[in-house]
Amino acid sequence: GRRRSMASRHPDWPSVCALRAEGLREADLGVDFLDFADHSDAFVELGADGAQAVNSTVVLDSLNPQWDHACLVAPLGSRGMVVHVRVFDKDQWSDDDLLGSASVELPARSKKYEQWLDLTYEGEPAGRILLSYAPAPEGPERRDRSPPPSPAARPAPPPPLPPSSPPALTP
Repeated sequence: GRRRSMASRHPDWPSVCALRAEGLREADLGVDFLDFADHSDAFVELGADGAQAVNSTVVLDSLNPQWDHACLVAPLGSRGMVVHVRVFDKDQWSDDDLLGSASVELPARSKKYEQWLDLTYEGEPAGRILLSYAPAPEGPERRDRSPPPSPAARPAPPPPLPPSSPPALTP
């Protein structure tokens, strides 16, 4: 499809994660029938310039889904980045329905934090979503990503051992 599921952490880029949403609009029938609730089957898509959009897993029958680890990892420019959030209702037999969307500008330098964003659909309130932002690792958290030494810079292997004679058998 058009979306990639989950992103892996790029060591030099910050991450934005969708944790949960509340008060999403109903896109399915929304009726209870014999203990079967038919509510939106929500997933979130996160996108930003310079990064491929990612989407979460689908949370079935919930207007208050919790995803925990739907994360976008994107390069952060000198002026920050704009993250685009779209929440959809997953439909098996037709196109997915947009439940709401929002955008937020992240500053170029920031500390880890969480933020609620109001979602809108066709100009109307459509719930809210909790995002978590984590800057690119620095200092001791940052892994050593220097290139491996060239073959010429590597130490030479030890010389081969001389051939040994088989042990003598004693009667």
